Amino acid sequence: AYGVTAEHVDRARPYLAKAYSMSGRLSDKDRLQVEAWNALVQLDYPSAIDSFAKLVRAYPLEVEAYSRLGLLLAGERRYEESLNVFHRGLAVDQEAGDLWNRLGGVYDALGRSADAIAARQKYVALQPSEANAHDSLGFLLLHVKPMNATRTFNSMAQEEARTMMRNREKQV
Repeated sequence: AYGVTAEHVDRARPYLAKAYSMSGRLSDKDRLQVEAWNALVQLDYPSAIDSFAKLVRAYPLEVEAYSRLGLLLAGERRYEESLNVFHRGLAVDQEAGDLWNRLGGVYDALGRSADAIAARQKYVALQPSEANAHDSLGFLLLHVKPMNATRTFNSMAQEEARTMMRNREKQV
């Protein structure tokens, strides 16, 4: 669900277990992060979700926690909750490219192609020199259903035409 492989788990487990055992000395925020990562390495996704949810509640400006929580929820096919988390994170930081990228992935999983494309386009606009932004959008465009893609591109073209007309009117 989260992209953790057995090889990585075996290598990481002793170090994260040690960090977790020492987490009593950490700040609450750091302890919650170590707790979440330790749960991940144990492949205990419900506990990882719980830890990241606590982190988001206690530290609502911690944008990366929204990203991690939303990704875990999506991995558990809890898409509506994932969308909610990503939107809450974007309310904190509208320029968080990673959140836009992941939001696009959830929209895609839900079959909401136009929303997925728009989110990934926002990611590209925010991080034009980031290769992942471009390949995320490109990969999405490769597999969007033709009917959805036609509808999406038509609406994109219409919006572009409206924008051009507004800009022309401002110049006159």
